[in-house]
Amino acid sequence: MDKKYWLSIFKKAKRIEKFSSIVKMCEGKNVLDVGCIGQDHSLDGDNWLHGRIKKVSASLVGADINVSRFDELRSNGFEIYTPEELDKSEKYDLIVMGDVIEHVNDPGEFLSFYGQFLKEDGQMVICTPNSFGARYFLQTMVYGIPGTNEEHTLSFDPYVMLELFSRIGLEPKEFYWLQEYRGGANLLQKIIFLKASVFVFFRRYLNSNFMFIVQKG
Repeated sequence: MDKKYWLSIFKKAKRIEKFSSIVKMCEGKNVLDVGCIGQDHSLDGDNWLHGRIKKVSASLVGADINVSRFDELRSNGFEIYTPEELDKSEKYDLIVMGDVIEHVNDPGEFLSFYGQFLKEDGQMVICTPNSFGARYFLQTMVYGIPGTNEEHTLSFDPYVMLELFSRIGLEPKEFYWLQEYRGGANLLQKIIFLKASVFVFFRRYLNSNFMFIVQKG
């Protein structure tokens, strides 16, 4: 893997909207959506990524360790399983991991496990917060803590993630910075988001979130 090449990509990569971009990738594909229960969702709204994928994909299977809503979702036509229940003979065009990898105990084992469900030419979409995001630094300065999810076990930046991919045989194909998922909830937070955007304007590596698209190496 040419890390110098990817460092140059990080400096000029486009900044895209997470939900609409992933949904577009899923059009007409056989999709496995990992961690779908943990996503913010309402069955009737557009804020649940899994629900939006279902509308455009050829087929959709969800995987999650949180079984509390399985019955509700299954009764509404969603095909949801725990990781252990997944059919290992099934292979997917696209595996979506929308802000999941930062919640797991062992990211290498996690990616390797789901890699077995990829078709030979299939792709995996991985989104996660950037540990060098300017907003997290500013939140720490103001509040004393970075404001990340209390259930996170790990943090990544794009360069570190390259090493993870190389160790488990995944090959990065595309990279994008992600727009902020939501704005500040109050005036102080809005100021933090605004100031962070100024840092990002000068250094893209200070974006709060990023996305890799990878394949089997």
